[in-house]
Amino acid sequence: MSNSARKPAIQARRESTEERILDAFERVLTVQGIRNLSINAIVEEADVGKPLLYRYFGDLPGLIRAWGERRGAFLDPFPPDGPGEERFDDLKDLLEDDLIRTGLHLRDNPVTLALLAEELVGESDVSKAFNDVRAQTREASMKRLLRDPRYLEPDNRGLILIAYAAVTYLALRSQHAPNFFNIDLSTEDGWNDINGLIGGMFENARLASQVRAAD
Repeated sequence: MSNSARKPAIQARRESTEERILDAFERVLTVQGIRNLSINAIVEEADVGKPLLYRYFGDLPGLIRAWGERRGAFLDPFPPDGPGEERFDDLKDLLEDDLIRTGLHLRDNPVTLALLAEELVGESDVSKAFNDVRAQTREASMKRLLRDPRYLEPDNRGLILIAYAAVTYLALRSQHAPNFFNIDLSTEDGWNDINGLIGGMFENARLASQVRAAD
């Protein structure tokens, strides 16, 4: 087999091994808990040698960054600039859509929730790596929001910040303490109730006018 023919096969084996390591990372985190998350536990679960993990990902924070980039630690549901953007002429609609989809995405992703919970314990290499992933994921969305002058108004920014914090908190509770003010966050009916509340929370805010910022 020529060198040119071997390269695709080598690349395919590497990609397969990387996916196996990422799968193992998810299993260790969700089954054994973040306190037991380690390089040794991951390579044992993946049935690969430790040098391979270091070669492909560098270290544990590097593995977490790769997982977040490839498997979507956070949902970025805002449509890209261009065709389709007019669906969100109203900033209010854009925010409501993003909050609803973000809550559903978090609730259905136990790995992301486990890493979010780690941030509450204290800063670590794991939480720093996860924060890097989060910043990269939201960068495009933040640029989109910053083009709208209403987002920069202090009252609006405060409301938006608290809204995202609330959705994140409720998603965390859905895994560990799902009963919240008699709403069962572990059920679809419970989340439908939350989504309904999100749908009305911006009605009295100064977000509904058709003001658009210049590019």
